[in-house]
Amino acid sequence: MIRKLLLAASAWMAIGWAGASAAPAPLSADSPLAAVPAQAPIVVHIRGVDRVKGRVKATMTAAAPDFGALAAGQVDAMFGQLFEGRKTDAIPANGSAFLAFLEVPGPGGDVPMAVILRVNSYAAFKTSFLLPDEARELKSVADGIDRAEIKGTETFLVDKKDYVILTQKKEYAETLAKQYTGLDGKIAKPLAVRYLEQDLGIYVNLASVNKTYGDQIRQGREFVMTMMDQAGGQLEKGQLEAAKKMYGALFQLVLDGEGMVFGLDFRPEGIALHMQAQVGAETESGQVLKSQKPSGLEQIGKLPGGQLMYTGVDVSPESMRALTSGLQGLQAGEGDAKKLVDAALTQLADAKGKAMYSSMNYPPSGVTFQEYADPGKAVAASIALYKGFGDGAGYMGGVFKSKPEIKTDAEEFRGVKFNHVKLQFDLDKMAELVPGAGDGMKAAYKKVLGDNMNVWFGTDGNRMLTITAKDWAEARGKMEKFLDGKGLIADSQAFQATRKQLPAQASMLYMIDAGPFANWMADYMVTMFKAMPGLPFNLPESIKPVETTSSFIGFSIAMQPERGAIDLYIPVTAVQEIRKVAMQLFMGN
Repeated sequence: MIRKLLLAASAWMAIGWAGASAAPAPLSADSPLAAVPAQAPIVVHIRGVDRVKGRVKATMTAAAPDFGALAAGQVDAMFGQLFEGRKTDAIPANGSAFLAFLEVPGPGGDVPMAVILRVNSYAAFKTSFLLPDEARELKSVADGIDRAEIKGTETFLVDKKDYVILTQKKEYAETLAKQYTGLDGKIAKPLAVRYLEQDLGIYVNLASVNKTYGDQIRQGREFVMTMMDQAGGQLEKGQLEAAKKMYGALFQLVLDGEGMVFGLDFRPEGIALHMQAQVGAETESGQVLKSQKPSGLEQIGKLPGGQLMYTGVDVSPESMRALTSGLQGLQAGEGDAKKLVDAALTQLADAKGKAMYSSMNYPPSGVTFQEYADPGKAVAASIALYKGFGDGAGYMGGVFKSKPEIKTDAEEFRGVKFNHVKLQFDLDKMAELVPGAGDGMKAAYKKVLGDNMNVWFGTDGNRMLTITAKDWAEARGKMEKFLDGKGLIADSQAFQATRKQLPAQASMLYMIDAGPFANWMADYMVTMFKAMPGLPFNLPESIKPVETTSSFIGFSIAMQPERGAIDLYIPVTAVQEIRKVAMQLFMGN
């Protein structure tokens, strides 16, 4: 996908497309976005063709040194074929290049577009970029506008001093040759900054898109919701409702949006993806975001090391209440049981929880802590929550075989009284949700959840502490290390390296140790696929764990008034660790 995006953007630059209509005028040098017409609803940006090419090659070589030289050669060949011998000396290595749609693409017909290139000078661009035959046929058709045949297609070149604009329509060239308002004054500053600093960026004016396609987007949302209802047999009701809320919120974000940017950045240490959206303050999404304030989530570093996943969440109390059941994978069941669970969740929200931090292995094992204004009320609400679980209830994607076994004040450690809950999963019922899978799917679920799960929770007066483990001895050991501050994830250089690549402020932060995750996922997926009847390819009987070195994939969500952002960072070392695990599948070992 990345290669195709780069290929498409570079191809536009090579052949020259664009749009609009007469008399040259200089552009503001304050921002590259000043060169892009403000009405452009979709704009692709490359932060220097030569620069990006070099960064792609460096990242690929670092991620897979054994294939790096081959990959670098392919990148060079691809760019060489695109430019077909054209010299790019007049295009600065770090100069911005834009592909701008001047109107929202309709269901048919021509779409006016423009390629806008930063150049050292217009004269130098003409003499170096154009091939000899093209340069000989170059003719001036108006003040600041030239006509050429580029790859057999009539193309107009517009002189904007520091920039050159290429288009296939004379009327577009005449419009763009005039002075016009730039996109720099239209995009909200936070979006513009992130958009321009990425190697590859895409800007979408959502207000314009919604004006043209709003009805189709709403129809698409209804279609997705209907399809999810029809496919609901594969999910428990609680899971289905949670999924519908999530996808519904994404559609709503688009409908409420004013602008959105997507970014892809190739760094020496890894690949970073960024998405950010601006929404109207009075929209449904804007109302959700108005009380949000991201934080540093520093206390995630106080979780014990050696775990598969780490999570930090700091959102408004209203959002924390809405997220609680989803974060814990709770499924409330029906009828009176659901009423009890809903009441317990309300009580838990009344305890006024703050940021929550959690670590987890699979089968479930880990430590969670969260500060509360009234931690005692939070513990009581948690007990009530488990008591409310009845038929059809579930936890972490599993379905209960029976009501949870609950023992209050079951254990005490360093002055903290811990309540104990034992959850028995109904693996047979879960396997039935996949027709024909039988015992194989049951085995796959057992790898994820185990037969049962033991949870201990209590309060030290400020926080609610939760430990998940196979028995109390293991739980006590985890809590001892946590309270003593020994072997914390903050001590991991790999963890800190990835954390530094993500935004300093976030509402939700997820860190996954790539190697152990790949080992676990490969084992689970092989078991699951082997359970499916009629599989058209062979799989090994089992996956042997591969020794890996810690390297964390990081994911963050930042929410604040009128704006939300998502970031994903994949270090090259994580790619290397995942390859170690994947090779045993590809090599038949």
